[in-house]
Amino acid sequence: SPEPGDANSEHVNPEVESSPESIEISSEKPTSEKPTSEQPSEQPPPDQTPSKQPPPEQPPSEQPLPHQDPEP
Repeated sequence: SPEPGDANSEHVNPEVESSPESIEISSEKPTSEKPTSEQPSEQPPPDQTPSKQPPPEQPPSEQPLPHQDPEP
């Protein structure tokens, strides 16, 4: 009688613990990796924007460009 009860209790514990833990770790890993890989990915674009700014600065359209930059 105690043996089966222990087996059930032990089996449920590992399963319940492993489920939430697995989901939390799995969710945290992708979530942490996504933002990290997204930030570096977004940095390159900003670098290209400043590079293109110099040319636009010559024409009168330089005013609208600076306005769009601070907005985002």
